[in-house]
Formats: sequence, C-alpha cells, structure tokens
Amino acid sequence: MNQRKVFAFIVALIALAALLGSCTKGPATGSCRTAINEKTAMCVDFDMSNPQEDWRMACTKVIKGTWSDARCDTAGALGGCTNTSNRSVVWTFSTGGDYTFDEAKSNCEKQPGSTFILPPGR
Repeated sequence: MNQRKVFAFIVALIALAALLGSCTKGPATGSCRTAINEKTAMCVDFDMSNPQEDWRMACTKVIKGTWSDARCDTAGALGGCTNTSNRSVVWTFSTGGDYTFDEAKSNCEKQPGSTFILPPGR
C-alpha cells in the first residue's frame, strides 16, 4: 500500500469532518466506513453539532462510504486519530498487514491538532 495515498486519504477525511463540523444546526452522532483498497479501511466517528443528513450525504456521496447511526466498530482497528478542532475520530484498519500501526500513528501525528489513540480494550 502506498503510504502517501493513505496519508492523503486521512487528511481528506479530517478536512471533510472539519468542514462539516463548521455547520452547526443540532447534535449528530454517526459513523462512516470506507475502504481505501482491499487491505486498508477507515471508519470515522462523527460527534458534532450538525444535521445527520449532511453527514450521511457526505459519507455516501463524497467519500463513497457506508453510513451508520452507531459509532464505528473498533474491533481490529490499528488505532484512531482524534482531532480537537472537530471532535472526530478516524479509525484505521488493516486486513492485509500492508498498513502498519507505526504508519497509522505517524500519519495521525503529522496532522495539526491530532492525537493518536488506541481502540478501547487494547
């Protein structure tokens, strides 16, 4: 897996979450799961003041993901990338070993205002 593509995708997801988080109309909680390739996936937990319809549209139409009204299932996640400006968490998954824990952590920590976290129970 090309690390630059994964890094660019993480940046795009965080930017999308920040953009949508700036439109405040009411509380929303949900998640969006999307595959980067056959071996790497991401799921974004949204918890911001914004209508769910906006999140759903961005998830399904913009990043071609699958929307859920529940939080991301973090079983098997390498870790999460939290962002203080928009209170989102981008969870990274690797099913083929191509994308590693160290890469996920490093890519997260390169983003201003972002902190790498471990999944619950890990």
